[in-house]
Amino acid sequence: MLPSIKSSGNHVIRGWELHAGAPSIFFASIAALTGIFSVYISDSNLSWALIFLSFPFAAAGVAFRTYAVQKTKYGLVPIAVAVGLFVGGIQSLGMEANHARAATGIPLDHVKQYVLVLDGDTIRSATGNEVFSGHLESVSSNEQDITTSACGTVLVIAKDTQAMVAGDRIAIKAGLSPAQDDAGASFISFAKGRDITLLGMTNPLFLIRKQILQELSAKISLLGDRAPGFFKALFLGIRTDLDFSLRESFLKTGSLHLLALSGLNVGMVVFLVMFLLYPLADKRIKVIISVVIAVFYLFLAGPSPSLVRAVLMVAIGGICYLLSRETRALDVLAASACIMLLVAPADVKTLSFQLSYAALAGILILGKRIDSCLIPWLPSKIRALVSMTLSAQVFTLPLVFSAFGAWYPSGIVASLFLIPMVTIFFWAGLLLLPISLVPVPAIQFICGFIMDFLYDMIGSVAQFFAQAPGVVIKWENWYWIPSAIICIMLASRIPGKIINELRQPKGNTKAS
Repeated sequence: MLPSIKSSGNHVIRGWELHAGAPSIFFASIAALTGIFSVYISDSNLSWALIFLSFPFAAAGVAFRTYAVQKTKYGLVPIAVAVGLFVGGIQSLGMEANHARAATGIPLDHVKQYVLVLDGDTIRSATGNEVFSGHLESVSSNEQDITTSACGTVLVIAKDTQAMVAGDRIAIKAGLSPAQDDAGASFISFAKGRDITLLGMTNPLFLIRKQILQELSAKISLLGDRAPGFFKALFLGIRTDLDFSLRESFLKTGSLHLLALSGLNVGMVVFLVMFLLYPLADKRIKVIISVVIAVFYLFLAGPSPSLVRAVLMVAIGGICYLLSRETRALDVLAASACIMLLVAPADVKTLSFQLSYAALAGILILGKRIDSCLIPWLPSKIRALVSMTLSAQVFTLPLVFSAFGAWYPSGIVASLFLIPMVTIFFWAGLLLLPISLVPVPAIQFICGFIMDFLYDMIGSVAQFFAQAPGVVIKWENWYWIPSAIICIMLASRIPGKIINELRQPKGNTKAS
């Protein structure tokens, strides 16, 4: 029998603890997200923006009615929508102002070289090109007889070039073209590696980061012949040495999220820190150190939305512990979303942000419900993996279809193998990395052999499941409406009531 539903104080829905304020906090965050997102799509499609604005009201109505929350808290939703619209509007106006301020001083068709400071690390695209962006410092004309200061953001797609990091100051011999409005940059440029020259670093802090990354990357290279590139991607987010065929296999199994720095990586790093600090008696000190290490890890690996979300949740949870406040994962998730929205509202448009929050929200809302339904059929360990995978995919499926046009059901089974295998590989890398530094060839050979063996196993499993066909669909905008309705229904108690009634013997009317 499933755990009973408690209606006083805390509401427990089949293992999901949810206090009376949680629905209001959670859906207020969703409402703010919707408001910001609506601002960004209003220019291209005002009608869809208005439809999106109706979703949080419907979702909150179901949640408040389901969990018997005070009706007065429903007022948080329109307030949150208004805040979202305001923040999104301010950000949109700021982006328009940046585009308006973008200037080169000389006609674009005369620009043949420019100096750029990178805003973030370079990203290796599926075609092997390095993609990065930065802000202009100066531009030069054809014969370089005219050099003038410039401003604006440039999106660069470079071929056959080395990886670079945030803060690098570079000179590029290439032209500039106006970027599209939704590119997030003022200009776009195409360059080749031989036309890019490193000029140095603009910030001592970024220089320290670059030196640490280079040192760590060199040490990781000792972990075998094939495994280092994969471990760099998992640990540091450096994908320049990641095998493209392995990436494609992960994509076709729906497991590409395992290559992204997220809560799984941060959780293992924090767990390792807590384990090493086990002799300390004061747990508060251990929590403070763990949060500091998590923030440093974010600085080192780079602020991807999924990693920022994970570190924010660790920091919020740690602060709540130090203040002796009770924490619930859904509240912490909502709080991290609000902070990210205030700092960088434009991130709501990125697929990484959307998938990260949708997947974790699905796990928190549906994970234990699905787990309880699978109790009679699966062992606990396998059941946990299946429930986590299914709950995450339910909430991310519309995003996957709209972005990629295909979904690979084999990923559900593949996750049963790949998640524990990648976790073992990550732990092995963390443990063997310091051992491999011992200047004994035999020890380094053993460490490399173990890592290469684990890497080959992961590659074989991913390649096997990648052979399975996917479900292809041509996504239409109106599909968002039934998708949102289904997610709202699943987040409510309605499906649970139906399942409980089906599982109960006839004549038994006791709530479960």
